[in-house]
Amino acid sequence: MALIRAEEHLVSHYEKLGDLKKDFRNYNLFNLVAGKVRGSKVVDIGCGQGGLLSILKGRGKEGTGVEPSEGMRTLASRINPDIKILADQNF
Repeated sequence: MALIRAEEHLVSHYEKLGDLKKDFRNYNLFNLVAGKVRGSKVVDIGCGQGGLLSILKGRGKEGTGVEPSEGMRTLASRINPDIKILADQNF
């Protein structure tokens, strides 16, 4: 039960933020990580709402996310509909 509430809280938090640029800490962290990526294909395990994948796509990378949280996958499909995000059991 506590895990369900934690997931709901996390999804709600990212829904309220909306634009990734409003999430200063993650936006800067994702840009730092994106700058270190070599190659053209990326798998982001635990991708959340797909912020890192979105930044990588903007840099010409092809990415797929893996996210166990159904709520976060649903949110990701709304925020980043052009990014492929799978449930962990489908990976």
